[in-house]
Amino acid sequence: MNALTKILAASAAALSIGAIAAPANAGVYLDFADSNSGATFTWTRDADTIGGDLLASGQVMLNIFDNTLTDGPLSILANFNLEGRDDTTGTLNAQLQYEQWEVAGQFSFTADSDFSYNGTDYAAGTNLLSAVFTGADFGGAGNRGFFLAQKGLAGAQVNFSSDILSQAAQYTMDTFSFNLSQAIPNFNITGCNTPLSICDASIESNGGNIRGTFSAAIPEPGTWALMILGFGGAGAMLRSRRQSLVAA
Repeated sequence: MNALTKILAASAAALSIGAIAAPANAGVYLDFADSNSGATFTWTRDADTIGGDLLASGQVMLNIFDNTLTDGPLSILANFNLEGRDDTTGTLNAQLQYEQWEVAGQFSFTADSDFSYNGTDYAAGTNLLSAVFTGADFGGAGNRGFFLAQKGLAGAQVNFSSDILSQAAQYTMDTFSFNLSQAIPNFNITGCNTPLSICDASIESNGGNIRGTFSAAIPEPGTWALMILGFGGAGAMLRSRRQSLVAA
């Protein structure tokens, strides 16, 4: 199968997944607000230009829906923290988005104060939602970007936990998607300008605002479809090329 065929096949699969995975139908769905939430991210590239650290934090209003619980939706003030690490060089996809494909780390949302939900009293610091992940994708173009993963897609692993969600919800959750905005400076890797190429360095340091969605299905299907059209198949091809280079 040639590279173009691989890209088209991956794109078609992504579109079909997005079409059947609208958040309105999800059994469990969480999100936090747009850039007004006060949550921010920073990406710091290593001094040797290969590898970097992704950090994010802020106090956000986390919105929670779990259709197996009787109390219905919950909106709660939460303290958000994220830590990620990628030791690889970046890539440039067909849509001219720079990407880091191997981000591993964790994030968490903890309750800011005591609260009651579904007939149970909880204390401040309760784990509302947390996850450990590998193979997540970070990147963007201009001043807008993304940080996302779906368990099993392109080798990514995502394991959620929560002190308030049902066991069924925790078992089925497999996706997170962060939208990045107002990045300063823009996403860039100097000297890497050829689409579908592996760059000699990682994405240059930047930072901006962050918001996110987490669910048992792919959130924001239109966004996922457009993104994966640009980089899903290309990323698979680049991973294969990178493995070939290592083998050689």
